[in-house]
Amino acid sequence: PFGGFMLEGGCPFKTFYKGRGDNSSPVPFVSALEEFSLSAIIAKMADEEEASVDAAVAAAAEKFAPPTSAAAASTSDTTPASSTEAERLSISAALQTGTAESHEAAESVHFVKNFVKGIIDRDLYGKLVVSLYHVYNILEQELDKHGPTHFPALHHPTELNRTESLDDDAEFFHGMDWQDTAIGAQSAATKDYVERLRFISETEPLLLLSHAYTRYLGDLSGGRILARVARRALNTSRAARTDFDFTSLN
Repeated sequence: PFGGFMLEGGCPFKTFYKGRGDNSSPVPFVSALEEFSLSAIIAKMADEEEASVDAAVAAAAEKFAPPTSAAAASTSDTTPASSTEAERLSISAALQTGTAESHEAAESVHFVKNFVKGIIDRDLYGKLVVSLYHVYNILEQELDKHGPTHFPALHHPTELNRTESLDDDAEFFHGMDWQDTAIGAQSAATKDYVERLRFISETEPLLLLSHAYTRYLGDLSGGRILARVARRALNTSRAARTDFDFTSLN
C-alpha cells in the first residue's frame, strides 16, 4: 500500500508565498491554485463583463502576465531567503509563469471571448457538455479504481463525481438517446484526453490527483458564475450545466 512521502520544509499546500517584494500576506497554496485555475479565470472574466468587457480582459491579461526581468529584479527586501522560503517562492513563481502562456491563449479563444460576453452557440455548448461527460466518466472510473488504495483520504466520489450530472445535461441538449447517436462520439481532442487518463492510471495512478484537483477546483471556484452566464445566454430557466451544482457539499 502507498505510504505517502515527506517534503522538506513541510507541505506546500498549507502555505504559499507570493513573489519577493510583494507586501501582501502569505495565502494558502490551494487558494493560489484556485486563483490560477482556468475556470476561475473565465468565471472572473464573465463576472466583470457585466460591468465592462474591456476592463475584465485587460485585468486578466495584466494579472496573469509573466513578471518582467526588471520587475523580478526590483525588490525592497534584500534579505537573503532561507532555503525553505526560496523553495516556496520558486513554487509560486513557477505556478504563475508556467501557466501564463496557457491562460493568455485560453483568454484569446473565440469561444471564451464570446462566452464571457454571454454569446453562446447552443450546438457548440452541447458538444462541450458531451466532451466533458466522456472526460469525467473515465476520470471517475479510474479514481474509483485507485482511490481506495492509493489516496483514500483524498477520494470523495459521493461529494465530487460529475458523470451523472453531465449525462443529465447531455440529455437536456441532445435527448435521452444521445449516446446512441453521432453526437455521442468522442472528438479527437477528447480521445487524446481520455487516453492520457487511461495511460497515467496504468503507469502512475497518483497523477490522477492532479487532473481531479484541476477539474473539480475549476467547477467549484467558478462554476456558479459560468452556470449563470450560460443560463441567461441560452434563455432557459434550467441550469444549462447542472454539473456545477455540488449539492452534496452544501
